[in-house]
Amino acid sequence: MRLVLVHGINNENNSAAEVEAIWMSAISAAWQRESLEPLGNLNITTTYYAQELAELSTRARDAVAAGAAQTVSQVEFDLLQEYATESGITQQEIVAAAEAEGIDVSAVEAGLPHEAWLIATSRALENILPTRGKYLARVFLRQAAIYIERKGVQNRIKKIVRDRMFEDDSPIVVVAHSLGTVIAYELLKEQAASRTEVPLFCTLGSPLAVRIVANYVGRGLNFPMPPIRKWINGAQRDDFVTLGRILQKATIGFDGIENIDTNSGNPDKHDIVAYLGDQSISRAIHAALAAQ
Repeated sequence: MRLVLVHGINNENNSAAEVEAIWMSAISAAWQRESLEPLGNLNITTTYYAQELAELSTRARDAVAAGAAQTVSQVEFDLLQEYATESGITQQEIVAAAEAEGIDVSAVEAGLPHEAWLIATSRALENILPTRGKYLARVFLRQAAIYIERKGVQNRIKKIVRDRMFEDDSPIVVVAHSLGTVIAYELLKEQAASRTEVPLFCTLGSPLAVRIVANYVGRGLNFPMPPIRKWINGAQRDDFVTLGRILQKATIGFDGIENIDTNSGNPDKHDIVAYLGDQSISRAIHAALAAQ
């Protein structure tokens, strides 16, 4: 049995070892609080793609700048528009943000897929988001859009994660966060994954219920068995990335996922440490690993 960790966005300043240390420290602390027996000699696989995604994202943006293009991709525009609409951002707030940033207001008022609109709308979102996770408005949406719309980026990132996730034939408990939940879900849907036993798939702060993301991965027809035996989804109500949506038939296309409200009180609603520290989440991970 292996514990496979699949991180999300904004980890390019951490190494794979640092990501693993942060996650396992949070998991171990939660187990200790719950008086759960320590699990020695855990076989941990940390799938690390953060630097590759950051470099590919930067390269894509530089290419746009070099071509003097002022438009942004339709995917990036649609993603940000969905988040802005769900958050109740008004045109007046976007214009005010543009003025504060010194951006040409006329370009923003057009409401077109334009870099000025993107920057102003991201700033307006960041101004109203009540948590420390507000930086995600720009970082998450940009990296998620690059991943979704560019096949070459998808293939490179998925290969990195696939090679680590399925490096042997042992059963795996998969714990994924943020954009990592999208990547892990895609890989677990592949035909090759059916040869691997997955006692538990744990998604945390997942954007899989966001319309643009759901359209990209495709709506499922049934619970993905095999290989997933049990799927739990931790969702903070005010997590910007999830838009407060849970994973159910209406959003992902099938039933069978256990949604867990992980409202921890942590000011950063997308924080992986808060998610891993939830009682139900930590107990489910422990039970799956202890059953080996």
